[in-house]
Amino acid sequence: MVKHIILWNLKDEYSPEQKEQIKVEIKEAIESLQGKVPGLVDIKVQTGRLASSSADLMLDATLESEEALKGYAVHPEHVKVANENVRPYTQSRSCLDFEISLVGHPLDLLRKYEYMGGITNDGQQGSNGNYRGCRGSGSGCRAGSGGDHGRLFQGVGGIFL
Repeated sequence: MVKHIILWNLKDEYSPEQKEQIKVEIKEAIESLQGKVPGLVDIKVQTGRLASSSADLMLDATLESEEALKGYAVHPEHVKVANENVRPYTQSRSCLDFEISLVGHPLDLLRKYEYMGGITNDGQQGSNGNYRGCRGSGSGCRAGSGGDHGRLFQGVGGIFL
């Protein structure tokens, strides 16, 4: 898996109100790429920022591989969004691409739980009376000892990990 992080600053010529509208439009355009570009696993644009920030907005994309990142860069839908919705409004861009491992990542934990007959998205316990897949306190389980290890943290969308 590869992360593709971009930080942009909008042009100084825009008022704060204009910048807020531009950020909304950039976010909508970029996030519309989800499902259109092969190998693009997830794509989000962060428009909110703290006063201590030095960038106006951030792209956080996850792709299947470095080859998928190369394909994303030249994909016609991506090029169109970049040329029409981003470049005309930005004055600077910084990029950081890097490989990530899902070992120990919440999605990896979810896959392990599913493999082990783990907690379902309705929070049901395993047939042994414990929350399946939980390996004891200190290894990610919250509260409990012996046969009752409790649940791991709750993930996005109510899925128990």
